[in-house]
Amino acid sequence: MAKDGRALGYASERLKDDRDIVLEAVRQNGLALEHANERFQADPEVVLLAIRQDSFALAFACPELKKDKEIVRAAVLGFSLSLKFADPELRKDRAFLMALMQESDDFYQEHVDPALFEEPIRKLVYLPKS
Repeated sequence: MAKDGRALGYASERLKDDRDIVLEAVRQNGLALEHANERFQADPEVVLLAIRQDSFALAFACPELKKDKEIVRAAVLGFSLSLKFADPELRKDRAFLMALMQESDDFYQEHVDPALFEEPIRKLVYLPKS
């Protein structure tokens, strides 16, 4: 796993259940989280490490962690399109989205439902920051 985290997809179930192996795999390739034992997909430390390597690793986090604002925030700040993997209710959380807009340089209209925002604020959502 030390050379290519994607190898976790071909590993035995025993290796997919080994914390050290999984940590090394997601350190190399965050998307290796897909092949990790479910308990690691529910482990905030493992999921954050995977997300820091590849924001799209959020897709393979357990449903509970897709509701976790800090986990989702880390993914979105890495690449805002990863918001699509967050829990649907969190994607409707206006205060959360506003906070992300303040922090992210690439938060564009396709990431949020425009109905969540009043007209003056909606313009902020649709315009990329300069």
